[in-house]
Amino acid sequence: MIFKNREFYPLNNKEKIIREILRILLVIIFSIIIKGIYNESNRINEDHILVPICSTAAEVFFILYVINAFSSGNLVRRWVNDSVLTYIFNLIQTIRKTNDEMTMKLSTRLLGIFGFIILIIIILWELNFYFWAKSV
Repeated sequence: MIFKNREFYPLNNKEKIIREILRILLVIIFSIIIKGIYNESNRINEDHILVPICSTAAEVFFILYVINAFSSGNLVRRWVNDSVLTYIFNLIQTIRKTNDEMTMKLSTRLLGIFGFIILIIIILWELNFYFWAKSV
């Protein structure tokens, strides 16, 4: 099954607002990463500012992503690569032998579970920065 994500999954007004918030968060995250790379190359240590901002923005991003995956899921379906969605869809269809609508729902929830795992990794990274890492 081949998907055309943009045309096949129209967004409602709430999802359009979430999409814009996610885009802003992505710009913030990548700006902080670029600033961190610049700081590292110039031997400037601003990790105490950059890590909390980056991790908080990433956590909010994945919280919104997971919430959308377990509610309507249209935004998640539009943002995922067609090949990845097709692979997950076909994998679930062969394992579960369900209809297309249920398989798509399960595929979206699987992407939400993957986003939740990334959220847990980000939280652990932040906790490591605050509590477990040895200061040099």
